[in-house]
Amino acid sequence: MLVFSGLLSWLFTWYREPLDAVSANGRFGAQAFDHEGVVLPAYTLFALALGALAGLLIRRTLAAAVVALGVFLAVRIPAESYLRPKYRRPVTLKDVPAESYAGMRGDWRLGDGWVDDAGRSVSNARMREMTTAAPTDLDAYVAYLREHGLHWWVRYQPADRFRYFQLVEAGLYAGLALVLLAVTLERLQRSAA
Repeated sequence: MLVFSGLLSWLFTWYREPLDAVSANGRFGAQAFDHEGVVLPAYTLFALALGALAGLLIRRTLAAAVVALGVFLAVRIPAESYLRPKYRRPVTLKDVPAESYAGMRGDWRLGDGWVDDAGRSVSNARMREMTTAAPTDLDAYVAYLREHGLHWWVRYQPADRFRYFQLVEAGLYAGLALVLLAVTLERLQRSAA
């Protein structure tokens, strides 16, 4: 199963390569990150270990499968949305030129927006007010907003951190799988004695 998931991950990585080059978050997008690189075999190992322990404890196939799926999702969803963005401190840039921001393909953008000189977020109402008075040309628009004390910021994870993030997440799930397998083996030995 692990060899199959590794081959599937390799095939998916090959297939998505042209798409990753043009998509907004590149390989960090959920559909790409979860299926490319080394995380898919780690997820598979975790799911198998979880299913084995659930099956051993519950001893009813369908109930064990439902519990294993529920626990798998209860671990995966928070890890993806809460832990993953924090594997490394994101880069935050202020006063990003519009052309630089547009060229950040492949980087994982975690947030962006306008702040005032004090660093406070600008409300939508104030932005609407400023936008109606601003010129329509993009460069003139950005210059106008800067003249009025507004700055564009962007927080992101650079694209070159993809492999690091993959290794951290794969290590997390492989570690959890090893713990689950150790508990399963200990339970089997205890029940055999």
